[in-house]
Amino acid sequence: MRVYDRAAKCFREETEYGGKGLNFLYNNAFGRVLLKLFFCRRLYSRLNGAYMKSRLSAKRTAPFIKKYNIDLNGCADTDFKSFDDFFTRRYDFSADCASDELISPCCGRLCVYPISDELTLKIKGSCYTLAELAGSFDVSEFNGGVCLVFRLAVEDCHRYVFFDDGRVIRVEDIPGVLHTVRPISEKYRVFSHNHRVASLLETEHFGEVIQIEVGALQVGKITNHNVTTFSRMEEKGFFSFGGSTIIQLFKKDAITVGLFQCVALFPGVSRSGSTTTAGLFCGLNKSTAVSFAFVLGIPAILGGSVLELGDALQSDMQLDWVALGIGFVVSAIVGFLAIKLVKWLLEKDRFKIFGVYTALLGVLCVLGGVWENVSGVTIASLFGL
Repeated sequence: MRVYDRAAKCFREETEYGGKGLNFLYNNAFGRVLLKLFFCRRLYSRLNGAYMKSRLSAKRTAPFIKKYNIDLNGCADTDFKSFDDFFTRRYDFSADCASDELISPCCGRLCVYPISDELTLKIKGSCYTLAELAGSFDVSEFNGGVCLVFRLAVEDCHRYVFFDDGRVIRVEDIPGVLHTVRPISEKYRVFSHNHRVASLLETEHFGEVIQIEVGALQVGKITNHNVTTFSRMEEKGFFSFGGSTIIQLFKKDAITVGLFQCVALFPGVSRSGSTTTAGLFCGLNKSTAVSFAFVLGIPAILGGSVLELGDALQSDMQLDWVALGIGFVVSAIVGFLAIKLVKWLLEKDRFKIFGVYTALLGVLCVLGGVWENVSGVTIASLFGL
């Protein structure tokens, strides 16, 4: 399989684990008979699972690590008692990004698809509808959104995490005949027959999201932790031996508006302005776009405040808690009134007033900066500051 390696910045051919055996099962008439009568049955899955969890399978671990050049740095425990112990190894992962940025739930290869009424997903060379994948979940609400498909190769860490804070609304276990999710099975409607676990998640930054874990040939077991609320980077569950896939469905605008916060990295660009504009382009009404834009900024602002306060407490700075408290209350009131004003300007189609105001203020700031550079006198000094 040809994949793009982001670290190496190039395409590479991925080696398939057990490729010869899979070729026989899927491309040979006798192999397909065996596949249907035995290898796709729960009995084989259980027998293979028992072997993988036994000490007899431990001898396979070292050659496997060497063949696939697996990096165990950061692995919580490298004393593997069985191959399944190695396969379900846990790493100390961390997310080096803002709390409102979307992170991957797992190690894997990613494909991205837009969602529409007519969408069929071309996965592993075949086409599948979202209805086939999601069981009884209503996927029509996700039209216009984004579908992310993460394929985990056998050599990947098969534990996966929650990508945001939130709560679990509903979980559905969808039984099925186990097949491989790897490319060799591309001629068969693999996903619609695999064991799946679909979860409807209510997340803090991305709204309602459907996540589907798909099991695979051999063990294909999906283990999810029984939780009702979750935090970002908290472990959601893991796959037992066998290549696996995670599918995520995001509603329209949830990712688009969030990504527009990146525009605010450019000097002079307003974060709330860029996200409000994105919301309007995505079809949100004016009031909802403004509310969403300001609510979206709360985690980043709160996180920055906590970090700044922590730095201040660790320094020798003397803090005036009364002044800080008054400043906090005044800022909250002014911020609330400012949001009300912006919403009113948008709803009354008078936002051009705000545009003229910011344009004039920008020109004055530029002229003031030029004057300070030429005269060598700061404007603040004119007011005794």
